[in-house]
Amino acid sequence: MSLRPKVIDFPTAFASFQAGLQEMFLLSNNHVQGMDMYQIVYDICTARPKPFVEELLQGIVQYLLGHTVRLKQLILEHEDIVSAYSAEWEQYYTASYYADRVCDFLNRHSQKRAASHTSVQAQKIFNLTVQGHAYLIWKQNILSSIKRNHANALVEQMLTMLRRERDGEAPPSNAIRSAVNSFILVNTQSDMHLQLYTEEFEIPYIDSITSYYKNESTAAMSSLSISDFMIKAIYRLDEEAERSKRYCHYSSLPRASFACVSEYVSAHQSKIHSDFENMIIEGRFEDCTRAYILLSKVEGGINRIIKEFEKFVTKQGKDAMSPFAASILKDPRKYVDTMIETHSRLMKLAVDVFKGDSVFIAEIDKAFRDIVNTREFGKDNLALEAFARYCDLFLKKTPKSTLGDVDVDERLGKMANIFQKFYSRALAKRLINSASVSSDSERAMILRLKDACGYEYTCKLQRMFTDISLSEDINDRFKSDLDAKSRKLGIDFQIFVLTAGSWPLTAGVFPDFQLPVEFENPTIEFLSFYNSIFSGRKLSWLHHLSKADVKLNFTDKRYELNISMHYLAVLLLFNDSLSLTVGECEQLTKIKLAEIFKTIKVFADMKLLLVDNDKIDSLSVDTVVTLNTMFTSKRLRIKVTSGPTPTEQRHELDTTRKAVDEDRRHFLQATIVRIMKARTKLSHSGLIQEVMEQSKSRFTPSTILIKRCIEQLIEKQFLDRSERDQYIYVT
Repeated sequence: MSLRPKVIDFPTAFASFQAGLQEMFLLSNNHVQGMDMYQIVYDICTARPKPFVEELLQGIVQYLLGHTVRLKQLILEHEDIVSAYSAEWEQYYTASYYADRVCDFLNRHSQKRAASHTSVQAQKIFNLTVQGHAYLIWKQNILSSIKRNHANALVEQMLTMLRRERDGEAPPSNAIRSAVNSFILVNTQSDMHLQLYTEEFEIPYIDSITSYYKNESTAAMSSLSISDFMIKAIYRLDEEAERSKRYCHYSSLPRASFACVSEYVSAHQSKIHSDFENMIIEGRFEDCTRAYILLSKVEGGINRIIKEFEKFVTKQGKDAMSPFAASILKDPRKYVDTMIETHSRLMKLAVDVFKGDSVFIAEIDKAFRDIVNTREFGKDNLALEAFARYCDLFLKKTPKSTLGDVDVDERLGKMANIFQKFYSRALAKRLINSASVSSDSERAMILRLKDACGYEYTCKLQRMFTDISLSEDINDRFKSDLDAKSRKLGIDFQIFVLTAGSWPLTAGVFPDFQLPVEFENPTIEFLSFYNSIFSGRKLSWLHHLSKADVKLNFTDKRYELNISMHYLAVLLLFNDSLSLTVGECEQLTKIKLAEIFKTIKVFADMKLLLVDNDKIDSLSVDTVVTLNTMFTSKRLRIKVTSGPTPTEQRHELDTTRKAVDEDRRHFLQATIVRIMKARTKLSHSGLIQEVMEQSKSRFTPSTILIKRCIEQLIEKQFLDRSERDQYIYVT
């Protein structure tokens, strides 16, 4: 290749270049000499005494204008316009790519010349590459022309093919996908590169979904049973989701799904709601599962069936326990066994039918809490006394005892695990978040539990401490391994390797969660290291428990955020784009839309993200969210949390109140025993007065509470009543 500028005859040089260009776009069997064409472009752009840059660009444009006019005529001659269009587009797309490569020198010269033009329009023209011109000409001469002059035949035929596919026919899938892709590619030079695709295909496509499924779902609801309707609805939703993935840009998927769900579920959810009560009462649990799957796709859709499930569970529990109203204390063993069996059966129902949804499991706990605490069996709650007598029956050694050691362990375990479950969950949170006030205090607590309940009761708790220690060692070895290999992760990275079965942890609610790219290399490196030292072990990642410290580099001050992994995944999206729609955030992170709404609201409330038109309380998949580059805060270190929900707050409040009441009751009982041990005998009023006097430094107890504590001590035979209305200390 000669790089020396020379005098050329432009018409002759361009004729030679155009011949090669034509060979490219017609994909003829003749071999195209790419280097010869590149040399011609170079010679024209560096010609002496005057380069022919503009003339060359104009000549290429004129050729493409004529070529696309001919292509449009060829496309419209076919009955199957979509397949013809797709074939011509693929050929044109390939030729445009290679033409752009041989015109690389022209592209650079054109962009340099753009700066010398004062006209904005001229600058836009010269800033376009040859491929950009090719796309623009295709858009104007073929796409726009077919829409304007031929009744939008291309898109209409595509929609017709998709409708026939829904009816069961096999369409030319590759041709449709290629045609849809062309709407995106020809607009890549635009600032809004999806605008053409959205206006010309996405909107009509979603309208066709709405129209088709509105008619079909209405007909199905009127002609099918509710069971068959739900079967068809689930099949159609899954089928349409796959179709949208096959043909649409990923940004369209939430809107396409919403359109389908709106017509097949939202429009008929009242019917599903009204029939759900019969489904669960009649034991049609497969239908209950279908109703749950469908209604969970609609915001607030499962609220009604949650209430129906609560009614069902409460009735089941009360029906199971009502036969014991008159004999609860006479036969506590059968009462408690029946309650355990009923609770286990309903818990299995929640797991099998409602996919273990925590809301339904919570309803079972709530219903049984109400059943246990109800006073239907008399003035006082006898359930707690029944539990106490039940324990006494199988723990007391008598000649009539039929329970072996294994039976005792099993039944005691069912009740002891209630405490262990809550304690182990709290301990897990403290260990993972390094929130323990003292490791020695934690171990001392476990030793006390071990003395009271045995080794089996605390072995999992002890294993949790062992895992934390081993994790520290693994992290140190991992860092040493990286240093030895001179590898950098790019981030500070700490892993907790926890034993499955020993920790009360569950998989995250986002099984398809897309890990941020910043964590992919550290994760791969750690997996490689871990597999090299432990063979046959499998790691399951619990990303929903991960935390991260993140520095904001776009602000004047260096703010540091402490956030969860899911919050971080959303925030990192704004490294690549200052503005995103809610739907794009959902698609890129694979986090459920409801959680995306919650996350964006948290960031919007702290002004780190700005919501389009400040519609924080009415977010949708189309809502645009923008990073606030002017973010400020009074604090440099910010812990970002969503805060507890009202339900969580009420639950925490109830738990705290019960714990306080229990602590006060124990304190009062200890105070009463201490007073009576010193005085031996005391009148009722005198004892009340002394208890209130000794308790006032801690709290002011009510007379009713003191009376209850006295009665409890009498039952436990710490105190007794004399004939003169005095209390006597029992030694």
